[in-house]
Amino acid sequence: MKNKDLNKVTYKKAPTKMEKITKIVVWIMLFAMVGSGLLTVLYTLFIN
Repeated sequence: MKNKDLNKVTYKKAPTKMEKITKIVVWIMLFAMVGSGLLTVLYTLFIN
């Protein structure tokens, strides 16, 4: 019973860590997309 309980706890903890990592990655990707878009707009404005 103890081993099963431990497995359940570890199983519950693992997804939350992965979720946090995926959330961070998603936010980084979003910021990169927005940042690159703004940079390109500013670049074109200043060049023209």
